[in-house]
Amino acid sequence: MKARGNLIGMITDLKTSCLAAGRPDLAYRLVTELQNALDSLKHNVEPNLDVIAEIRKEVKQALWLKYKNEQSIAGLPLHLEVAPTDKVGKLYNFVRKDIEELLSSKMAIKEFMGLVTGETVTEEMFHESRRVYRSYSVVVIGMMNRQKQLKVELAKATAEWEEARKDSDKVLRNKKYLVKKKAQAALRAGEEQAKGEMKAIISWVRVWAAGKEDNRMGWCQALHEVVCKGDGTGSLLFYAFPQEYINKLAETMGGRAVRVALPQLEGISSTIDPEGRAFLVEKLEDGGEKLNFLFQNKDGKILLQQ
Repeated sequence: MKARGNLIGMITDLKTSCLAAGRPDLAYRLVTELQNALDSLKHNVEPNLDVIAEIRKEVKQALWLKYKNEQSIAGLPLHLEVAPTDKVGKLYNFVRKDIEELLSSKMAIKEFMGLVTGETVTEEMFHESRRVYRSYSVVVIGMMNRQKQLKVELAKATAEWEEARKDSDKVLRNKKYLVKKKAQAALRAGEEQAKGEMKAIISWVRVWAAGKEDNRMGWCQALHEVVCKGDGTGSLLFYAFPQEYINKLAETMGGRAVRVALPQLEGISSTIDPEGRAFLVEKLEDGGEKLNFLFQNKDGKILLQQ
C-alpha cells in the first residue's frame, strides 16, 4: 500500500522516454533515483526530485507511453511522430496500420440479417427480446460513456501535469501531479466497476435465456432479428443462445456445428421488484443472497440509478 503514489512508475516511464529519445546517458542518471524510490518503501530515503525535473526538461515523453492504459485498439492513433531512435515507436507505426486494415473490414451487424430463419416466432417473443436487448444496450452504453468521461478527465489532468512539471514552482507541480494520480485512480476504479457490472448484466442475459426451454431456436431467431436492427456488435446473441446460434450458422452456411462450452448458472437467478428494479441474485455459501442492481424500468425508460 505504501507504493501507491510512489515515484517508481514515473521514473521508469522517464527512463523509457530517455532511451526512446536516444539519451541513454540520462536514463543511467535515473538508475540511482529509481533505486531510491524502491528503497523508500523500506528505508527513509527519497529520490532527488531536482534531478528528475532537470531531465524532464531535456527529454519529451515517448508518445506511445500516453496510450499504455488504453483498453481498445480504436483508442490508439493510427500514426505517431517518433524519433529515429525510438525503436518501440517505429514498431508501433509498422504494426498499427495493419491492425487498422483488419478493423476497417468489419461488417455492420445489419449485414447479418436473415442468417437465422425458418423458425416459429410470435410477436410476444419479439417484444420480450426487444426488452432484453434494450436493457442490455442501455447498461453497456452507460458503462462505456462513464469510462469515456473518466478518460477525458484523465487526459485533461495529464495535460495540465505535463505543463506544470516544467514549472519551477514545486507546490504547483505537486498539486497537478496529485490531480493526475487522482484521475488515474478514478479510471482504474471505474474499470473495476465496469467489469463487475458487465459480468452481472451478461449473467442476467444468460439466466433469461436459460429459462427459454421450449422453442429455443425460435427465441434465437427473435433475438437475432432484434439485434440486427440495432447498431451493436451482436455479442448479446452469443451470451444468450450460443449453441443455437452456432448450430443455425452451420446449417445456413454448410459448416460443422461445434459444441459450445456453456457457463454454469447454478446459484444465480434474477428478480424484478414492484418498482421495476432488476437485480441479479447470487446465492452465498452461508445460505444468504447477494443482490446486484442492474437497471430500473420506470415508465418505459431504462434507468441506471436506483
